[in-house]
Amino acid sequence: MNLSDQTLLRNETSRDEASGSDRALIEASPFHTLAESKPVVSPLWANSRASQNASLESYLEIPFRHKRLIIGSMLMSLLLGWMAIALWPRSYSSESKLIVRVGRESVSLDPTATTSSTLMLQKTQEEEIVSALEILSSRQMAESVVDKLTPAAIIEGALPRNAQQTAAAKTHAPALGDKIDRVVDPAKQALMDGLLAAGIRDEYGDRERAVRKLQSSVSIFSPRKSTVIVIEAEAKTPQMAQAIVRELTESFMDEHIKTSHTAGSYEFFKAEAAKVKEQLNALVAARSQFMQDNKIISIQANRDLLQERISGLDRDLVVASGQLEQAVSMVNDLKSKLDITDDEIISSKLVGTNPTWSGMRQKVHDLELAEQDWASRSRSNHPQLIQIREQLRSARDELAKTKSERVDENTTPNPLKMQLREELQQQTTSAAGLSALMHQKLAQRAELEERIDQLLDGERRLTESDRDIHLLDSTLRMLREKLEEARVIEQLNAKKISNIHIFQPASFVERPVSPKKPLFAIGFIGLGVASGLGLAFLREGTSQKIRTSFDVENQLGVPVVANIPQTRRLSSPGLTNDRVYQKRCQELIAEVLMGRSSSTRPCEGPEALMLGVIGVDVGVGASTLAVHLARTSSVDYGIKTMLVDADAQQRTTSDIFGLNGSPGLVELVGGQASHDECLQRADGYPIDLVASAADSCTETLRGTPSDIIQALHAYRHECKLMVIDLPAANQPDQVVTLVQHLDCVLVVVESEQTEIEAAERLLRRLADSPTQIVGVVLNKTQHYLPKVIRRFTASSV
Repeated sequence: MNLSDQTLLRNETSRDEASGSDRALIEASPFHTLAESKPVVSPLWANSRASQNASLESYLEIPFRHKRLIIGSMLMSLLLGWMAIALWPRSYSSESKLIVRVGRESVSLDPTATTSSTLMLQKTQEEEIVSALEILSSRQMAESVVDKLTPAAIIEGALPRNAQQTAAAKTHAPALGDKIDRVVDPAKQALMDGLLAAGIRDEYGDRERAVRKLQSSVSIFSPRKSTVIVIEAEAKTPQMAQAIVRELTESFMDEHIKTSHTAGSYEFFKAEAAKVKEQLNALVAARSQFMQDNKIISIQANRDLLQERISGLDRDLVVASGQLEQAVSMVNDLKSKLDITDDEIISSKLVGTNPTWSGMRQKVHDLELAEQDWASRSRSNHPQLIQIREQLRSARDELAKTKSERVDENTTPNPLKMQLREELQQQTTSAAGLSALMHQKLAQRAELEERIDQLLDGERRLTESDRDIHLLDSTLRMLREKLEEARVIEQLNAKKISNIHIFQPASFVERPVSPKKPLFAIGFIGLGVASGLGLAFLREGTSQKIRTSFDVENQLGVPVVANIPQTRRLSSPGLTNDRVYQKRCQELIAEVLMGRSSSTRPCEGPEALMLGVIGVDVGVGASTLAVHLARTSSVDYGIKTMLVDADAQQRTTSDIFGLNGSPGLVELVGGQASHDECLQRADGYPIDLVASAADSCTETLRGTPSDIIQALHAYRHECKLMVIDLPAANQPDQVVTLVQHLDCVLVVVESEQTEIEAAERLLRRLADSPTQIVGVVLNKTQHYLPKVIRRFTASSV
């Protein structure tokens, strides 16, 4: 069929709008002598930023591409959430709130704690609240509640029904949750029995199970910076939840009252006060008996009397001591005088020379002369000189002791000494009397001191007794005060007066707290979105089909020279789509020309460049691309172009231009038609056409690739570019081998349809041939991202 005139008009308009800045590229090519050149746009794969942008968009497109899968997963998740909400067993909650005020438990101590020395301890409300929370969460509280409500009720999660409630329950149809419980409970019991038999689960009684279940269903906490304690419990029925909270609150109040004081303190202080009073009475009686036995009226009066008598004795002792010392001094003086007084005195005296002294004096004179003689004749250390000097010294000493005169005296008794002896005897007698007096006074004083010691001992005993009496009296007063405090506390405890006030008793709430429908809905919606995204990414990751340029370059290692978007009506496309397609074809022609100019197989002479267009699969759009390439090269770039339809099975190119009635390549290779008969002219386009075969021809293209190339070589002098539409690579046609004899080739793949393995297989075959691979054309691509997101990703890159 012919292309419309409107398309030709748009092509002419686009040619006029193109700039002349890229003419140099065409003029530098082998086709610079052709008609007026058209602008050339750089290929997409040469821009690394565009490649990165395409990769980012490919990841962002996955949720939009698989939106149906994500929506389906979300709907399925919502259905599961609805079923979970409908079938989930209901649980009800009850709440009780207690406020801890400042009371006697906070600011005072138990009487038993203040009976001895105490320290200043500051008990804060925070400590009291923490202690209350520990008591509430203890196992003792849980066991107390279980014992009150019975283990069976705790395990069942509902209070036992009376006869009236049981009859009313039978008249109503069982709820859906009850039906589910009837089915689930036996299965759960069977599972527990199996775990028990396998040794995984330990066996314990109903009471232990009830305690564990109660502890897991009760929540106890205190809000921050608050003196309020909150007790919450969950159960299968609101009555059971209320009963658990109520019993737990009552048990805690009883335990708090018990722990706020020491049990038995009142009886203790009462018994201790009676015992101390008895001891005090005994000590008072013993003190009175001791004073009677020792005739003590007053310790102070007896002490003063004895002190006065001791003072008199001390005065007598001082006087006697002075007289005794005087007598002793006089006796000593008389004795010393007697010692120096002679017994006799000289009555007559006769003085004469002493012959002994004269002889000794002569001997000293002789020794002095001998010493002088020896000293003049010998040294000072001579033995004879030393001996003489010793004798001289001894003689001088004896001479000094001997008197030079001799006296003869006549003596008589000394009368003064006789008088001194008489006075000495008198003073000796006086000293003996005074000494006896002092011994008597000292004995009296010792007796008084002994009596004082006895008095002091009695005073010590009385002082100790008074101290014990005073101590026992203080103890008795303290015990009586503590006894009164303990009595008051006993009365407060008996009336259950405490600093903890229950301002909100256990509440009765008929609205279930579980399941939480909004939370379930949000959770299942999130699960649906997450599962949908996961499946979408999993499906995309495991897909073996080519979708984006990023997949081609990473999986095949071949650049993408054009990325052609999908057009729903290619026969009569819109203005925007036609311009995009035209722009992509311009890029491809420019890429072919640049690749040709740097090719290692330059075309010798004026022969045409043979460009093959081959699709990996049937229907990828290779024929349509070949037609548009031929049209673009002839119209936009003014290159004399020939289009050859080598696909004898599909004949898409021949159908587009209405050439099926003319002989074509099959007849040319088979020798049934000449070259001039096979060459046709396109209506409205400066393009020479060679059809695949006539409608009446049922034969396929036969002959070797050399025969086909030889048949086409006759046209190479009549054009500058020969575009050959080749059959798909998956077709059982030997014309595919014709690619190895062409100058260059374009491989066309269809986005989301072409398998990576098939494209790899074709590229491996082309890589073994000398034909230059221009690149891969990614056809029929689709954009799933909204335009706003695409613009944002483009600007961010």
